[in-house]
Amino acid sequence: MTQPEPAEQDLVDRIAAAIYEWSCQPYKWSDAHPDDLLAYRADAHAVMKAVVRPLLERASKADTRARALGETLDNVLRQFVHKGHPGEPCLQTGWVRERDVQQWRDTLYGPKETP
Repeated sequence: MTQPEPAEQDLVDRIAAAIYEWSCQPYKWSDAHPDDLLAYRADAHAVMKAVVRPLLERASKADTRARALGETLDNVLRQFVHKGHPGEPCLQTGWVRERDVQQWRDTLYGPKETP
């Protein structure tokens, strides 16, 4: 078994402690026998492999997809606004107000991240 990163090892230890303390009540993880430490950490590694890592992968894919959708929507919204009079954006159609487009961008990216 390869050595996990420090942050992952911390999570493994917290999972092992939770499993131990749940199954060995009223004992605390700090009271565990060295053999128990090894056994419960092995259980925690199984939880990491079967549950935590797949969830992190799904979250990463969802985040990537959300960013792509945001960029695409921003590109669509950009089509509604063109430079009109100096310093004053104008709309290409009468259907959507410029401030509505800006509000949508603020919703997508937050007011400080608007492109």
